[in-house]
Amino acid sequence: MLLLDEPTSVLTPLEVERFFELVRDLRDQGTGIVFITHKLGEAVELADRVTVMRRGKVVATFQKDEADAKKLAEAMVGRELAPPPAKTTSPGKNVRLSVANLSTTAGRRLRDISFEIRAGEIFGIAGVDGNGQTELAEAVVGLIPAQGDLKLDGATLPAGRKRRMTLGIGYVPADRRAEGLALDLSLAENAVLGFETEHRRHGFLNPRDLRAYVGGLIDRFDIRASGPEATAGSLSGGNQQKLLFARELAHGPKALVAVNPTWGVDIGAVETIHRELLDLRKRGAAILLISNELDEIRALADRFAVLHDGRLSRPLPPDAPGEEVGLLMAGAAAEG
Repeated sequence: MLLLDEPTSVLTPLEVERFFELVRDLRDQGTGIVFITHKLGEAVELADRVTVMRRGKVVATFQKDEADAKKLAEAMVGRELAPPPAKTTSPGKNVRLSVANLSTTAGRRLRDISFEIRAGEIFGIAGVDGNGQTELAEAVVGLIPAQGDLKLDGATLPAGRKRRMTLGIGYVPADRRAEGLALDLSLAENAVLGFETEHRRHGFLNPRDLRAYVGGLIDRFDIRASGPEATAGSLSGGNQQKLLFARELAHGPKALVAVNPTWGVDIGAVETIHRELLDLRKRGAAILLISNELDEIRALADRFAVLHDGRLSRPLPPDAPGEEVGLLMAGAAAEG
């Protein structure tokens, strides 16, 4: 018996194919395999039976010829899912966020990273985790020092996270619990972190205004909580992630950097987050989407590039062949 828990999370597409061949060989030799994954396509492709769990309980089991991604997704959330929103607008011509010759020395070294994101465009960064994704995000939002020329609407960005936040650069970090939220504080307090001055009266937070404001965010983002006074730590992972998005998107950022925005959340939260990202795109924001999920990049990004060992590849279209993307993830044919 072999138990595999999210075994493909750090594999390139080509490595996934070879890994699946190995798993099938083990199955054919008589090994019983439990394959735990949040990637519906993997479950449909590989499993002989698929069991769906929701809130700690088994809610459905499908035979191989019965399972498809739509059925699995609906069993996971307990309702019919709306079709994914379409990209009804094209990116504008004006460059909103530009990064030229960005280099860092902290952590995984970045070397001469350059890209442009137009108004109303989602630019994706794909790659195996640990190749500089965190450093790239933190350099763009101002959390770590970097060399290079970063501009927002043609104006050079000042150093420092607070100043870039004030100018309209939002940030959704990869680790919502350690970096995104203060778990001991209430939803209301977390919802205005960094924006407290907008809800002050005579130097103090205005409770009535704050409750009304946060109540609106709870409704808009479908955050499941007992109320604005509940602590962020009491929420599920998906609701914590929606709270983080609510805070960053409520102020209409000109640019948003989002790192693995749907990692570890359920399909219902994925649906909400993807809808909000596409709506922000429609409103003209520049979005830098950094994700280990290639399917997510393909679904949302207008263009994307692959980051490997601190270097960025040439831009690719969303339908770029999997073999080409896999080679870039493995370090072949990358362009600095």
